[in-house]
Amino acid sequence: MIHLLSPYGWTFVVYCGTLNEHLLKDFDVEVRQLGRENLRTDDYNALFLSPHFWAHMSFENILIFQTDAVLIDGNLDEFLKYDYVGAPWNKNQHWRQDGPMTLFNLTGKGFSRINPAAHLTGNGGLSLRRKSAMLRAIHNAKYRSTNKDYFFSVTSRHLLNVSPPEIAMRFSVETVFCPNTIGFHACWRYLSDGEMAWIYSRLESVVNP
Repeated sequence: MIHLLSPYGWTFVVYCGTLNEHLLKDFDVEVRQLGRENLRTDDYNALFLSPHFWAHMSFENILIFQTDAVLIDGNLDEFLKYDYVGAPWNKNQHWRQDGPMTLFNLTGKGFSRINPAAHLTGNGGLSLRRKSAMLRAIHNAKYRSTNKDYFFSVTSRHLLNVSPPEIAMRFSVETVFCPNTIGFHACWRYLSDGEMAWIYSRLESVVNP
């Protein structure tokens, strides 16, 4: 990520626990140590839903990437006009939030306006966000969720300019395949062998042109 994005002016900030802080000493990044060995899932969600976390970011445009995310193009200009860009989810994917449900079984919670025929977007593992938009959502959303992706992509959707599926899948792929995407997040867990073969060949063509 560093060699790919640095030429475009991106600065790197790594949040880490005490167990892996030593792995970062040879990289040109700002390290923010979280004061615990490692993050559990609930810790990670709480971090992203904290206004303090976003308020202390130094820039308006923020690219979030986890250790299982890959980018193959550092030019993200076409995506910067959105508040939140993240890979689409398959419309039949189940998500545990106040009990098992699908992403679109939400009418009882006031989300009937979501189109059940479309893929919802907003995977956070590789995502592009505006700092001001994240703070606006945290301060103004009426329905609270403890899952960060659910919160920003569903319950706060009316507060954000979220990229449509056709844009989001060009940015990143997780559960919905797109042959011309520039990003990947844990897609090997969800895509078919044939789709992953296409992705591996594309990665190979970038690494060894």
